[in-house]
Amino acid sequence: MPATAPRAPAPPRPSSSPSTAPAQPSPTAASRSRAPPAGAPSPGPAGPRSRERASRALEPLRPGTTPRFRCGKPGGRTGGTSGARSMGRDQTPPAPREVELKLETDEAGLAALRAHPAFEGAAVKALHATYFDTPDRELRKAGISLRVRRSGDRRIQTVKAGGRAGAGLFDRDEWERDVTGDQPDLSGLDDGPVGDLLADVAGRIAPAFTVHVERTTAEVARGEAAAEVTLDEGVVEAGGREEPVAEVEIELRHGTVADLFAIARRLSEAAPLRLGIRTKADRGYALLAGKPPKGVKSPAPHVTPGMSAGEGFQAIARGCLAHLLRNEPALRLARDPDAVHQMRVAMRRLRAAISLHKPILADERRDAVAAEVKWAASELGDARDLDVFIARTLQPALKANPDEEDLAGFLQRLEGERARAYERALAALRSPRFRAMLLDLAEWVEAGPWLDGEDEARDGPVETFAAGLLGRRAKRLVKRGARLADMEPEPRHELRIAVKKLRYAVEFFTPAFEGRKAARRAKAYLGALERLQEHLGDLNDLAVGRARLAGEPHASRLDPLLFGRVDESRMLAEAVDAHDDLADARRFWT
Repeated sequence: MPATAPRAPAPPRPSSSPSTAPAQPSPTAASRSRAPPAGAPSPGPAGPRSRERASRALEPLRPGTTPRFRCGKPGGRTGGTSGARSMGRDQTPPAPREVELKLETDEAGLAALRAHPAFEGAAVKALHATYFDTPDRELRKAGISLRVRRSGDRRIQTVKAGGRAGAGLFDRDEWERDVTGDQPDLSGLDDGPVGDLLADVAGRIAPAFTVHVERTTAEVARGEAAAEVTLDEGVVEAGGREEPVAEVEIELRHGTVADLFAIARRLSEAAPLRLGIRTKADRGYALLAGKPPKGVKSPAPHVTPGMSAGEGFQAIARGCLAHLLRNEPALRLARDPDAVHQMRVAMRRLRAAISLHKPILADERRDAVAAEVKWAASELGDARDLDVFIARTLQPALKANPDEEDLAGFLQRLEGERARAYERALAALRSPRFRAMLLDLAEWVEAGPWLDGEDEARDGPVETFAAGLLGRRAKRLVKRGARLADMEPEPRHELRIAVKKLRYAVEFFTPAFEGRKAARRAKAYLGALERLQEHLGDLNDLAVGRARLAGEPHASRLDPLLFGRVDESRMLAEAVDAHDDLADARRFWT
């Protein structure tokens, strides 16, 4: 179960709990589609922007000003028209895509923001929402959320589905309609995957969890840009458990994606804001599960055939950032060793993605962004290294030699070091530098200078870019690894890093190559890379373990207890065989 902090002040609950009976479609309920904007911000090329605009202060939107989107070609930094679907057959306008930046803070942070001049005269209202799903969580599995929200006398039904959600920037299909009661009205749905699923489950859905928040809303302006900023404070309740909510959402009404992040920066000067990825629905379902947060592996790559190389990089980087953020709660709240590992994997993959795409990321911010990611990864490094050494080497040795006092003393000392390493890692996550790193990175990915102007490689097909990159790196790796049997630990470690980077590249780009033959070859090639990386990793763990032992007072006695059964020659031979298998593996990108 996620840790439950002291309950945040919440608006009064509804006078009665929502019914637990399955919702029945109401054919008489009138539907209303939220009016779509002219376009929605999306990352992509655009002309140069003035950095001077980033320093402009926020101010309340002037009375009479009509927020609007600035239109641009699809994929542009200024926004493009999305082809979202309408929810009801009788609704002519397409459903808008909700594009927003989500940030997290705490009760004190929200109080500081409410005192900000931009929120002078802001609207405040209590919102009570019930989320619905089937007993088997069919909507959750399909990536769909369905809720009915009560605001005063209104009941508003909202469906959110699909789209892109990565690193705080959400871009999703959204449909809204007024309904007459507290139950969803799923009548008159469009044909299509979302409508078909909702129609199929209409008789089986029931309330799953509730959200009660006090929402403060202000329209703010920054130069020519305008955005709606909402502050939500309250609680999510599910399965007899609850979790406080303290969120900030910024939805751009008029301007560019860069303006969206600039507004976030101005607000972060007043309160400690961190990039968020968990929706209220995520929180509710986590509470229903009733388990502590734990480390999660990286999501499947989102690169698809037909993307440009630049769009491919953005898809990869968003996935890496989402991977990083999804593991942060498990480290902060549960000190889960796997979360430390997964956060480091996410940051290694981010650094690898930046390195692999250097030819199309030539701007003045790239190296600084990568350096901050490297710093963050290093702050977690000692905790991960100690986790590995204790779990894979020291504890098994002590289990085999339970009466060895020197081993027990060594473990006790390293447990103390590990506790301090975790404190250092947690301090880094709480630091302003880490929060700034996340926001800087997300902004650079979505609207960095690397997107300016024309660039043949960046704007060309991702398949062409990937094929050239994979071919060059695979050829260099095979040539370099031919000397593996004679390598010293340090160059062998460098070879391991090159293998890992090529493996990440294969994972990133495999979805860009269509066809069964390509998929079959990619699976075999990735398997060969994984085997080589595993053998080189074992050799590296041995070298690092012996280096750690070197400073111990009883090193000569402990060495045979820890490493006496290790056959380094056999390990090296297995690594050489794995390299030969990789050299013979068929390329899937040609």
